[in-house]
Formats: sequence, C-alpha cells, structure tokens
Amino acid sequence: MAGLILINKPEGLRSTQCVNLVKKNFKNSKVGHAGTLDSTASGLLVILIGNATRLSNYIMSLEKVYRATIQFGSETDTCDFSGNIIKNYDCDFLTQNMIDDAIFNFLGWRLQQPPEISAIKINGEAAHKLARSGQKLEISKRPVFFRNIKRISDFHDNMADFEITCSKGTYVRSFARDLGKFLNTGAFVKSLQRISIGNISIKDAITPASEFILKPFDIVLENFYCVELSPENQKKFFNGLSVKIADSKIVSSSVNNSNLLCVNNQNFMGFGEVIFSKGLLKPISIIPKC
Repeated sequence: MAGLILINKPEGLRSTQCVNLVKKNFKNSKVGHAGTLDSTASGLLVILIGNATRLSNYIMSLEKVYRATIQFGSETDTCDFSGNIIKNYDCDFLTQNMIDDAIFNFLGWRLQQPPEISAIKINGEAAHKLARSGQKLEISKRPVFFRNIKRISDFHDNMADFEITCSKGTYVRSFARDLGKFLNTGAFVKSLQRISIGNISIKDAITPASEFILKPFDIVLENFYCVELSPENQKKFFNGLSVKIADSKIVSSSVNNSNLLCVNNQNFMGFGEVIFSKGLLKPISIIPKC
C-alpha cells in the first residue's frame, strides 16, 4: 500500500504520536512524514505510506501557511505560551497601524535565528535538550522567505491574529519574537495552526481518531511543473536515462521551480533536473506508486 494520510493534529499531541497511530494500522508498510509540528501547535500533518515516503523532501520543500495568535508585552524562553516569561514590556503605546507597518520589514528573504527550544541538531543532539540542560547554544541564522504576512484580526488585549505564508525551515515562534523586538514590546506565539503545505489543505485532513484513508500520489502534482513525454522517452526516463527536454511538453506549471520537473503516469512518479547546458532532463528520483 502507498499513499498519503492528511491529519489535523490537535494541540498537545506530538507528531510522533500521530505517526505511531498510523503505523499500528499499516503494520506491513513503511510510514514517514513530510514535516513535524511542535506539540504546542495544531494543524496539517502529512503522513506518508509505503513508496510515498520518498516524496518527503519534495513536500517539505513547499511553502507553508500558518495562522498564529501573537501576544505582545512579554518574551518567553520558548517564544511561545509553553515557556517561562523572561521579560515583560509596557506596550500601551502599541497600535494596529504600528504592527502593520512593522510587518513590511519581514517580507521576502531574511536571516532568521531559530529558537533554542527546537529540534535542530547541534553536534547530533537536539537543541532543546541542550538548552534545557543549561548549556549555552550558538545556533546559526538560516535564510527563510516570507511571501505574505497579514493581520487577520483586530488588535485587542495586546493580541492579534496573523496569517503567514513562508518557506521551509521558517519558525513562526522566531517571527513573533523578532516582531516583538522590532516594536520594543516583546511578543510570543499564543496559538499556532498550520493550514496548508503547498496545495495540500487542512480542509482535507482528518482527526487522529478517524479511520485512515489513503490519498493518491497525484494530490501533490499541482505543486510542481509537470511535463508530458512521448511513450518512448517516458520509458527511458523511468529506466533512469536522460531525455531531451525539447521533446517534452509542460502540462501544468503552478510553481516557479523550472529546474525541477515532474513526470507522472499511472504507475510511477518521477522528478528530473533540467541540465540546460546539454538540453536534457535527468532523472533524480523515480517513485513507484504501489
């Protein structure tokens, strides 16, 4: 068996617990995921079954959309509600317009410092374990991309709701921390929900207690440039041979990633890299659908 299961993870449940629930129902299949969520967050968790586990890196590379409630006036050591308050601020001066103006400073590419309480590995150890043992950490800043940040509620009780579209590797907790620093008010995430990964939406997700139903590989196709090959070139490609890119036809193109093309048929999904200097499409991953 192979396919995807979309779970709406509730706050307080670890991602690994969701994966383990699925494993109990698919005992003879490999089970993986396409990116975890903090236990303090809720929302879309994509679990992969069988050969679909080989889609993990491709799905994780897609943009995510989150909805977050941010509390202004305090900093916490975890950058969310689960941590200890390390500093309080007076933010009586803060207005909606000030928040909206500040948001523009975070759009596009920027270097972001991940939280110390995170799953990032430092010399093979999780950062959160080292931080909680009292060790001083130096976590390198990472490039992240914010496509859109939008306030979606009124600012009241020092809180506001936001919708954030961002790249792989972005920490919304770090965004809240940095926004609070920019405004000199402090801030942390009060609640966080992931609502989509690429075109995969929480609207199609089920609760962990529901009957697990496999979604087909094809639900990820809209996230990539898909090309159509002749029967002869398709056979070559799925046998691991490069084919002339001039002989292909783009059949869908919803994502701007021209170096990575997807070839799809009933039994296989393949990803290829465009070698422009040679005019070739080189297979980099061939994934059977069963």
